[in-house]
Amino acid sequence: MASGKPEIKAAARAGPAGAVERESSATLAFGAVSLGVESIAAQMPATPARMLDIIRGKLSKCRVMVNDSGIACELNEDQTMLVYKNLPKNLKGAWMLSIPKSGISGEDLKFIVGRTRSTWVLFFDQPPESLYENPKFMSIDLKKRDVVVLETGKTMFLARVSRQEIDLLNSIAAVANGKGKTPVKDSLAPAPDAVPSYSDVGAKLGEAEDVFSEDLIFDMKEFAGGIKFITTLQDESGHAHYYIISGEDERAYWLYVNSDPAPPEGSLFKTTFRYKDDSCVLYREG
Repeated sequence: MASGKPEIKAAARAGPAGAVERESSATLAFGAVSLGVESIAAQMPATPARMLDIIRGKLSKCRVMVNDSGIACELNEDQTMLVYKNLPKNLKGAWMLSIPKSGISGEDLKFIVGRTRSTWVLFFDQPPESLYENPKFMSIDLKKRDVVVLETGKTMFLARVSRQEIDLLNSIAAVANGKGKTPVKDSLAPAPDAVPSYSDVGAKLGEAEDVFSEDLIFDMKEFAGGIKFITTLQDESGHAHYYIISGEDERAYWLYVNSDPAPPEGSLFKTTFRYKDDSCVLYREG
């Protein structure tokens, strides 16, 4: 790296190339109060169309000052700053999660949950120390984090975390919002202001009717009773869906309710069913 360029020197802590390349197919969660002059919440309605495009655009233009997360980085075309190599284009889904003012030091936090494939991170605009003022966040490890600067000059942090920590974040949001984990009654449709409940979604899936699957060994009862992880996302076409991991082999699925998009990239089988007035489509991740 050339001398006299502090923004690149500040990023010199990036890990070995082999380590960061593994992140090119990752599952990600982003938390942010703002991604520029205007906050994500101000830019978009509760379930905006093309949320993923907005997040990709923000991340593709940010400058990575410190790279401790292991996410793949490279110098830009002008050789003047470090940028994310594959992260923006590999994002497959996004969703907004909110912690109200009573959650952390009187400030509202807006979290955007997103995924590529296998690893989770949190993206936020406060130093981890300030998040730890809420004891519930002590169980989320934010030490291995990137420091990034957005095109607007806003400084943000991006930390790698586990799937279990994302599950904990969902729980914190559900409790802090005073809504527990109760979704819309008598519907499976994802709600913008509710965190999906394992038990509620599982119970509703257990009552599914008219099940037809291209997977000859698929069993809806086993799927419904074996849920190990669930979160809400929105794909690049703007369709809200659940990302579910179920079964002893922890297979991943996309569940769409009252929408029938093209099969997601990498999906193997399509299962259709009905829950009350909801028309549902389930795809298994390959």
